Amino acid sequence: DSLLQIVVSKNANFRTSDTLHVQALNLLAKKYSTTNTDSLLLFSEKAIDISKSIGYSSGELTALINLASFTTNRGDLTKTISYYKKAKEIAFKLNKYTYKLFVLRRLSNTYVYTGNHTEALKGYLEAIDLAKKNNDKKPLGGIYLNIATLYHSQNDYQDALSFYQMASDMSLEIDDFFVSAQASNNLAIVYSSIKEYEKAMQNIDKAILYFEENKKPEWLVHAYAVKGSIYLGQKKYSNSLEWYDKSLNSNLNQGFDDDLIKANVLIEMANANLGLKKKDLAENQATEGFNLAKKMNSLEVSMLAAEVLYHIKKEKGKNKEALKYLEIQKEASDSITKSGNKQTLALFKAKTNYENEKEKIVAENEKKLARQRLYSIFSIIIFVVLLALAIPLFLKHKKLGVLFKELKKSNNTKDKLYSVIGHDLKGPISGLQSLLTLFDMGAIKNEELLGFIPKLRKDVDGIFFTLNNLLEWGKSQLEGDKTEPTFFKLQDIIENNKTLLSELAAKKSITITNDISTNVPLFADQNQIDIVIRNLMSNAIKFTPKNGSIHLKCIEENNFFEISITDNGIGMPEEVSKKIFEDDSKITTFGTENEKGTGLGLTLCKEMVEKNRGTIWVESTLNKGSIFYFTIPKRTKPVLEK
Repeated sequence: DSLLQIVVSKNANFRTSDTLHVQALNLLAKKYSTTNTDSLLLFSEKAIDISKSIGYSSGELTALINLASFTTNRGDLTKTISYYKKAKEIAFKLNKYTYKLFVLRRLSNTYVYTGNHTEALKGYLEAIDLAKKNNDKKPLGGIYLNIATLYHSQNDYQDALSFYQMASDMSLEIDDFFVSAQASNNLAIVYSSIKEYEKAMQNIDKAILYFEENKKPEWLVHAYAVKGSIYLGQKKYSNSLEWYDKSLNSNLNQGFDDDLIKANVLIEMANANLGLKKKDLAENQATEGFNLAKKMNSLEVSMLAAEVLYHIKKEKGKNKEALKYLEIQKEASDSITKSGNKQTLALFKAKTNYENEKEKIVAENEKKLARQRLYSIFSIIIFVVLLALAIPLFLKHKKLGVLFKELKKSNNTKDKLYSVIGHDLKGPISGLQSLLTLFDMGAIKNEELLGFIPKLRKDVDGIFFTLNNLLEWGKSQLEGDKTEPTFFKLQDIIENNKTLLSELAAKKSITITNDISTNVPLFADQNQIDIVIRNLMSNAIKFTPKNGSIHLKCIEENNFFEISITDNGIGMPEEVSKKIFEDDSKITTFGTENEKGTGLGLTLCKEMVEKNRGTIWVESTLNKGSIFYFTIPKRTKPVLEK
């Protein structure tokens, strides 16, 4: 230390020691990185100034890494990303493998903290390629850990467990017991998430033992928090708070002062104290965690904090404040969902599997034949989707001018159209296109691609459902579109849609009960009422949790039939239910398994019901369920209406 101070105190004009001066500044900065962050900032900034003045790129690179450490500890992740980007540029310019790998991984980790999983994956993929090109197996286990964490963040527990196992296997192959302990730490998190608490506790105890014996305080901070979360999952609130306290104290005692760790632990402590009915303490902890998350621009942590605050405010009877945090939570969830993380992870999985199994690639001729065959299949799928969209519009070509004139007059209509095409249609089709591109490049094999068939079928089913709504809605906007009522049995439509949606309901173990009499004669446009029933039943399934129930009823009044669809799902606040059928409503909602909704379905239902001279409304109670009603006037004889 005294030698470093002597070097640093040298006059800046002492040219023969300028690079030594910079190296000493960087060493001092690193020394103070966990104990005196002000000194870390001071020494790093001086090192950068001198490095730039003498053209010492290596010194500037190290100083930028130290500054990134400073801003990470302070929670300013935007600046952290900026510093790592500059460091990456210099590292690749100097072609320093160790620094290139280090910066790529740190930059990707920071992207994870900010919720930008797409950029994180790009960095991890680049790091894997870099390590393999340099025949370096040591970092691969750690990178697999990072990828597993991303899968875990998407609640894809199976793939998370798979990648954690890959990390463990790789680390044992090269006797890297530190990475093995990290894998155990994270396996504990996954097992806790799927409520296998015994396995979770075995893994976290193994990890803590290694971290304590080998003096890894930065990992003990995390491991103590994980053990607290395991107890929290078991509703052993006092035990969980004991380990959360150890995590916070370890964080402070070691001089880390890591806001990200602190925010997560405070939010979990708030959950535990809420379980103990200590609402005021829970509110203070959750608020502090929420403010730290906002400071760090961390969407995922903000979402967790807002969810806890919503429950706390609700239990304290502060409904307006509860609604505010519910909206914040939904907005954060929306932003995270829109990033398309799951599609990116699927493509990355295919790429990684290819890299791991290069030696097993089949003969070139067989690859070409399989590629051409599958390419043709997916080309046909895309062609059929586009053709289905194009044909009705082509048949209505004389009315397109009217349609687009109306679209221009209505910002709400335009926004909904762009939203559906941009996200519900373009997203899945882009996923198909990307998958085909990887296959065409030889990045994935026949058997790997077949593994994506269930997901592709789900995507195509979603495209078909959205496309049908879009076409019907488009037709309804065309001037002169007719409603052609006939007599038909409501029971037949209910049973047809019950069969159509049975697979979706079965996946969530939802029971659908049809209490509508077989002799209810409706006089309406059968196709339009079919669309209404299908959308309302689909919504009920979307917003009903596993093992829930849905009931359909029809009451005959003097002048009309009243049809109702009841679910015991998540419901909605009164403020939302009042606005959900308004023409300018921009409410976007998510199902119990984060299913996306555009609001187009309810818009279509309202238009179809009103075209048949009926009315539609909803009654809903938050966390108890919803009842959607619509009426159809009774008719004694067929009178065609336009």
